[in-house]
Amino acid sequence: MGVIAASVATALAACATAPSARPAPQPTPKAAQGAQPAPQPARPAPQPTRPATRPSRQAGWIQIFDCSSTDEMKRGESLRAWRSGGPEGAAWNWYGSDLVCRVVVDADCDGKARAVLKLGRSRAIVARGSLALARGQAAKLALRVPAKTWQRALERPKKAIYQKLAVVVQVSARCKGGGSERHWSDSFVGGFSGGE
Repeated sequence: MGVIAASVATALAACATAPSARPAPQPTPKAAQGAQPAPQPARPAPQPTRPATRPSRQAGWIQIFDCSSTDEMKRGESLRAWRSGGPEGAAWNWYGSDLVCRVVVDADCDGKARAVLKLGRSRAIVARGSLALARGQAAKLALRVPAKTWQRALERPKKAIYQKLAVVVQVSARCKGGGSERHWSDSFVGGFSGGE
């Protein structure tokens, strides 16, 4: 009997020191039952391909300057970014296709601008174009270079496994209402390689 009394006393002591049970869950209000979970943030919209490097200090109003191939399979690839399939990201198998170099100018006045595109060590002018400037709006220009022209301007540095091409754009702008002509330029070096 003494053993039973001791067991009961131990059980009662254990109950007294045990943590209190959690309260039973309360039903959710009807308004909350129909609520949808918080929406997940949507994937960011794809952004246009921009050059891997920012325009130079001399770029002024030039916001984007890059070239691509007219070849259907290569169209849209960036020459400036060095992210193509060639060694170290050089453009792969662009030979035989024209280049299209795009210039985007963001002006702070209304006016007109002229752009010239130069290639290679000699910096020979290979294309020209004009832009209509409008304050706060991007003016876009595409300059096309025939394959034979840009391929003649290629250079092969010693010990390099690809050919290089220096590409320069110069923009001269004049705002309406007078004032002096403004000049900006931007440049980069692209790489070219090819094979089977």
